[in-house]
Amino acid sequence: MKKITILLALLFGFAGPSELNATPYVASSKAPAPQIHPVNILDYYSLLPEKLLSINSLGGFKYSLKKAKGGWITHSLAGYGLQPVVDIKNGYIQIDDEGTGGGSVTETVVLFRKADKEALIGVGIEEFDGFHMDYGLAFYEFRNNHWKDVTNKALPTLTFKEFLQEKYVKLTLDKTSRIFRMLSWRYQLPRYGTSITVSINHSQIQFLLDNEVDKKTGKPLDQKNKELLSELVQNLGYESFLLNWNRREGRFEPGEKKVMDYKTIAGYFENMKDDVSFRKESKAQLEKKILTKVLELPEVRERAKEIDSLSHHTRKLKVMIAGEPTEEEPYYYVKAVEDNGGNFVTHLHFYVDPKNMEIKVYDVVEDLTFTLEEWRKRELKRR
Repeated sequence: MKKITILLALLFGFAGPSELNATPYVASSKAPAPQIHPVNILDYYSLLPEKLLSINSLGGFKYSLKKAKGGWITHSLAGYGLQPVVDIKNGYIQIDDEGTGGGSVTETVVLFRKADKEALIGVGIEEFDGFHMDYGLAFYEFRNNHWKDVTNKALPTLTFKEFLQEKYVKLTLDKTSRIFRMLSWRYQLPRYGTSITVSINHSQIQFLLDNEVDKKTGKPLDQKNKELLSELVQNLGYESFLLNWNRREGRFEPGEKKVMDYKTIAGYFENMKDDVSFRKESKAQLEKKILTKVLELPEVRERAKEIDSLSHHTRKLKVMIAGEPTEEEPYYYVKAVEDNGGNFVTHLHFYVDPKNMEIKVYDVVEDLTFTLEEWRKRELKRR
């Protein structure tokens, strides 16, 4: 069923878009309803309508919290008793509901204060459907007996690229944009302190790699995108990062990142052990693929035959990596060289794009780069 942790984040001074009437009072046509002035986390939780506890179709349950000997009690949707965490001092409520055991929901709510004493409520949802976890987070403010959604003002825009190595993102951003939209991440609202922890949703990635159905599309991930997802995992740079609360501005801002320990990736994604455990191995495989592709060019094979024949089988043409990709020049520099026994004589120069394996030819004399088609046309004219 569902396990619910409710985390109310009370943060000050947010103004937001959509307005939601959440007051428990019905205004009279003759006189306005009295203004409600909630003070602590319990006050705000009691005023939250159930629909605001549903985020991205996750959660959506309102519990009755009662003080009992030794703590607080409420009841699961399945009817049995639960012991929620109600920390009034730190503005924190958390309810875990495992239902009948087929799944779980965690609704989380935290209360923070801004410098001007205004309040913001943050609601976090964790839901396990029996296969993998999904997460949601929203922020609301309560003014003049009404709720407003201020999530877009409270949170910065985030994508999965936050977890990737910066160099990889710059090289492959366009290629991976669709994957970025598919993936989600985990929010952990704090009981102590004011920083939210954002971390990788490991279960979702494993779920997609295991040929399960993507909940957003209702279809399994196709092979092309599965390979791309596998590539993203191999280029993870960070395990998690913080969103720090700016009390003056009334919003969260990106903070410190926790660097990914690559030795643990295989533990997170069991079916990728061979690909991920040793990152140097994958780099070596890529470079081998690039060298093989250049060596198979008809022009390179022909030049190799000429050298072999003219030298009476004493010299060979070989290809070698002469330069690796950089931010300014995102491709491999490959040379076709002749080993004459004393040094290497370069016959041909190539640039290879590691993203799509496109090969271009560099003309040293003219200091120009050509596509293979352009280069071949020029060579025909010279003959």
